[in-house]
Amino acid sequence: MSTTSLDTYISNITGKVAIVTGAASGLGKKLSERLAEYNAQVLLVDINPSVSQVSLEINNHVNRNATSWIVCDLCNLQDIQKYLDHAIHIYGHYDIIVNNAGIANEQSLFSQPDSTELDRILALNLRAPMEATRIAVQYFKATGRKGTVLNTASVGGLLPISIMESYGTTKAGLIFFTATCKSLAPLIRVNAVAPYFADTPLVANNRLVQSYPLVQQVGLMLPEKVIKAM
Repeated sequence: MSTTSLDTYISNITGKVAIVTGAASGLGKKLSERLAEYNAQVLLVDINPSVSQVSLEINNHVNRNATSWIVCDLCNLQDIQKYLDHAIHIYGHYDIIVNNAGIANEQSLFSQPDSTELDRILALNLRAPMEATRIAVQYFKATGRKGTVLNTASVGGLLPISIMESYGTTKAGLIFFTATCKSLAPLIRVNAVAPYFADTPLVANNRLVQSYPLVQQVGLMLPEKVIKAM
């Protein structure tokens, strides 16, 4: 990104209110840091209570009260409305939603004893971002605010990986859903990024990802490269 492009990007972010899910670690944490550095206000959303410490660390890093936090389980639809309402309660509005929270299957679908893992992956990776986008679109239309929704998909949604059937299917669905939102522009822009496997806790601690031949051959992508695309 050139200096001019970066300056324009920062000016567009300054003063905006962003909501980032999955913000306690990985790409969500790094993106929240970047948004705070670029003078946005950021609501950090995560199921992990450590999100409170992440918020404090970011605030200390940028030397201002740039972030707040809320603990939510996005598999529960009520919690999605909860964090969106919380953003309005704290900041008066929101401009940007980053549907970043997600999980990967720990074993092949066909090795699982029941549908427990499948149900959670579908709920978190696909239903949650669709529901958040549904609510946000209605909010942006009702208020007349220009809004942005960014969905974190994956290369796994573009290139079928036999051992990650559930994860790849949800990410493919998220890419398809994002494409169907094209008609909402220009008032509401809905986009997605579909990165290669990045060096985050979600990936680094997943046995299936680590056993994938391409990962063994070329390694993992630096998270900073993904953040630049976001």
